[in-house]
Amino acid sequence: MNTYLIVAGCVLAVALLAAVFYFRLVSAFTGNLGKRRTNPATGNPGDTIELHAVFLPVPGCGGTASPFTTKIEAYLRMAGLPYKNKSSDLASSPNGRIPWMQHGNQQISDSRFIVRFLHNTYGSQLRTREPQDPVDQALSTTIQRLCEQHMYFTSLYHVASTPDGRQQAVKMFGSMASWPMVEVLTRAWSQGRTTQLRYQGVLTNSHEDINLLIAEDLAALSALLGDKTYFLGPQPTVADACVFGFIQTHTHGLDDTALSRAVKKHQNLVKFADNIQKTYFADRLEKGLKLD
Repeated sequence: MNTYLIVAGCVLAVALLAAVFYFRLVSAFTGNLGKRRTNPATGNPGDTIELHAVFLPVPGCGGTASPFTTKIEAYLRMAGLPYKNKSSDLASSPNGRIPWMQHGNQQISDSRFIVRFLHNTYGSQLRTREPQDPVDQALSTTIQRLCEQHMYFTSLYHVASTPDGRQQAVKMFGSMASWPMVEVLTRAWSQGRTTQLRYQGVLTNSHEDINLLIAEDLAALSALLGDKTYFLGPQPTVADACVFGFIQTHTHGLDDTALSRAVKKHQNLVKFADNIQKTYFADRLEKGLKLD
């Protein structure tokens, strides 16, 4: 009898620990805000740039599965700034978000503030040239917000809440874990992101209406790009890095999904992403997508 109680207690304890672990994963994937803090505005140009993120490779792509991480990597490469990648997780981030950047003894979170910090710190050393005209500056902000505050969530719906997305998630986590952990991560990630989408409001819309919103976003980006190499001039800007981050897995990823087919309807966007990938990520592709 005592043995039975001991075994039952151990099983119950393991089950409780597993449940706590799972729901902590769900909470993390939902979006842990962490501590609210003010990012530093500028730093020492001589300090080393260290980019912290979860670097999940996507076959066929120079960037990662994260559009925000790819945005920062693309910007650093466009700007000609050397940097080091360091695998990290949400728990180590100063405000519970990734990517984040270590610059000397300073930590900067949120891709928007990372770019602002780099611009303030390196100034004329940057190879990128941000627009000086107020209208073009407003257009740059609009393009970035379209990607980060709208297209991100409509795209996330396809990745987190559809059968196509589940298969992508299994492949993504399969590169960093083995079964059954892949199944646990996939379920926790899907549940957390779906909860995030409910809070944000995307899931108040039908599948068809979400696809309509995606089509409108892509058509707007395509029209703004036209036949130009970059969105705002002869040299790349943060707006180009941002758009590349959000479309490269769909223009160059090997999976044939509804989202990738929607992006590929706009051949100028495909050509735009192809140019950035070949110009700024050729070294990584040659190394077989090794991200660290």
